[in-house]
Amino acid sequence: ANPDDGTKRRNVIMATGGQFIFWALVIGALAIAIIPNLAALTTKYTIPLFFLSIVIDVLLIIASLAQGFNIEAAYR
Repeated sequence: ANPDDGTKRRNVIMATGGQFIFWALVIGALAIAIIPNLAALTTKYTIPLFFLSIVIDVLLIIASLAQGFNIEAAYR
C-alpha cells in the first residue's frame, strides 16, 4: 500500500541527461499506477496496471542507460 514515488526513475533519467520524452513517460507511468488506486478500483484493474507501470519503468531505465551517462547535460 506504499506506492513508489518514482525516485529511482528520476535519478536514472537525470543522470543520463534528462531528456524530455523520458520525463513525460515517467510521469505517465506513475499516473498509470496512482490513478487507479485513487479511484479505488478493484484489484482486477489495479494489479495489471501496476505491473504495466513496472514494465514501462524498466524499459525507460534500460533506454536511459543505453544512451549512457551524461551528467553535464542535466545541468544545462
